[in-house]
Formats: sequence, C-alpha cells, structure tokens
Amino acid sequence: MAGSFRVELIKRSAEPINLFEVSLETARIQRPQDEGPFIEYIRALLSGRKPDLIVPVGAPAAFFMQRHREDLFPATPMMIIGADVRRIPGANLKENDTAILLDLDLPAYLDDSALTQQK
Repeated sequence: MAGSFRVELIKRSAEPINLFEVSLETARIQRPQDEGPFIEYIRALLSGRKPDLIVPVGAPAAFFMQRHREDLFPATPMMIIGADVRRIPGANLKENDTAILLDLDLPAYLDDSALTQQK
C-alpha cells in the first residue's frame, strides 16, 4: 500500500516531491516509554526540514504519530492510510487529520483463501 501511494503521489503532483520514509518495523518498540531513541532518530533524519504531510501507513504507525505528534510535527497535516476503520475511530483524529481507512473482514478473507487453496 505504501509503495502504491508513493507512486501515485509522485505521478499526480505538479511539484517535485521529497519523500522521507521511516519504518517502525525496524524500531521493534515494545513499550511507548521506550520510544525516545526512535523519536530522536526521526528528528535527526528530518533535521531542518518541515514536512508538508505526514502519512502513517497502518494502525501501529498511526498510533505512534498520534502519541508523538506534538513533539515531532505539531502543525503538519496527517493522512492515515491502510488502517482498519475499527482501530482508528474518527474521534481520534485532530482538526488537520484525515484518514483513508479499510474495512477489513479477516474472517471472510480467510474463508476465501481457504476456498482458493482447495481448488
């Protein structure tokens, strides 16, 4: 999903786009109180830059950004993509946030996958 979003954003933009990708996967953070070094890494990576948009992909990234938005990018708009609608209720979004959420029906997906494998 992140790759498709990146390609479409670049293709449709009239202006050049500088993208900075930070993966939470590499952080392997277990507890929010242990996130300090990762926050400092993001600050160092984007030092001297003010992003126009933050795009967390998936619920874990969205939760991370919601917890640390004020510390990192308090005025930057955020667009959450790729998270399940049940994990990111509209009440959790701030004034300059938007979300493109999925309605994941995992039981139906697993049933379809099982049927496909039987054929």
